[in-house]
Amino acid sequence: MEQFFERASVYASQVYDKIDPNGGVQMPSLGRKKSVWVKARSMYSRESVENDPKTLYIFTDNTDRTSGGVQYGDGWYKQKYGAGGFGSYRNPTTAQIRGLDNAAPISTMRYMYSKHGFTHPGKDPNSLARWHDSDFEEFKKVFDDEIAQIKALWDTGRFEKIVSPQGDGFFGSRLTDLSKARTPKIYEYMNQEFEKLYQYVNSGSNRQV
Repeated sequence: MEQFFERASVYASQVYDKIDPNGGVQMPSLGRKKSVWVKARSMYSRESVENDPKTLYIFTDNTDRTSGGVQYGDGWYKQKYGAGGFGSYRNPTTAQIRGLDNAAPISTMRYMYSKHGFTHPGKDPNSLARWHDSDFEEFKKVFDDEIAQIKALWDTGRFEKIVSPQGDGFFGSRLTDLSKARTPKIYEYMNQEFEKLYQYVNSGSNRQV
């Protein structure tokens, strides 16, 4: 079976390339039914996400729940994970939207490397700040809880769609490299669970109205 986000990329470049008014590309087709989950066409900013409260945005996170810098305010994220920072409005990662009530995390990094004194993941592929297949059980526990959180937020009925990072933002960035080559076990599990989540949010069966 082709991987979920690989299929998304193929569909986006072919007949299912539906450009969303707010800048998203539709994910794999559900027949004639329009998907509520779209991929961003460009990097989203904290300001643009704040101004789009009916959309749930997914961002890449770490288990330290911080990028340092500017502290995020009160909300469900702070209540669940505690205080932390989103870096700045110039943070080059999607973590700049950390702490917003319409933003949900997927921890594609294990740790904030500088907080623990680890080497930069972009310079050291074996950096302990990254997830490795040897961390699978820990990763699964974190990831499963984050998927459950996305479902819970979606089921409130407050959101009309979900937007995930552009390109292969969950898998192949210079920092995370959760690729089939480097972390095949994690890669396969993420694809499997994203496929289930995609079907879940498009079914709408548990949504409050």
